[in-house]
Amino acid sequence: MKRKQKKFTAWCPTHIYQKGYQGRVLFYCLRDRLVYLSIFFDEAWKRGVVVLAIAFMFNHVHSNIKCKRKSVMAGFNQAVQHRYAAAFNRESGRLGSVFMRTYGWAQKRSDRDVTENLCYLANNSPKKKLFKRGVDDQWTLLAYGRKKYPFSEPIVWKRPGGRCGVRSRWSGRAGSGAMF
Repeated sequence: MKRKQKKFTAWCPTHIYQKGYQGRVLFYCLRDRLVYLSIFFDEAWKRGVVVLAIAFMFNHVHSNIKCKRKSVMAGFNQAVQHRYAAAFNRESGRLGSVFMRTYGWAQKRSDRDVTENLCYLANNSPKKKLFKRGVDDQWTLLAYGRKKYPFSEPIVWKRPGGRCGVRSRWSGRAGSGAMF
């Protein structure tokens, strides 16, 4: 019997969950999470996907996104899976699937459903005893929700030194010693 197609509403918050192949661990270390996050946000930016939340578990990932079409969501998820699997396999020297072939998704159409889903994502790691509080898990992005610069301190521009702006420079937070 053929499965009934789910209705997709454009720009409606959508909860996506993706499991590791046969329950295998996806993220062994900090680097694995950073690689996945970099790929995830790169693909989101390329495809015009709005990311509301993401939650890493050891063997699966939850996210909440908004996009204009179901095909954009499917292409986004497929690209993230493919790129991460290629990086993971290259690093570990193995071949084969990293993620289950299918992924789950459910649109959250009411304000209540959206709120419940975002709370679920934020509290998933404390519930699994990975962190004490949701804000302690930097991967949920919850700790950055009210910041103007979510991933860093504000960038402070300095006046150029020397003449004619030849030695212009900028740095991060005062006293950090970071020079770019």
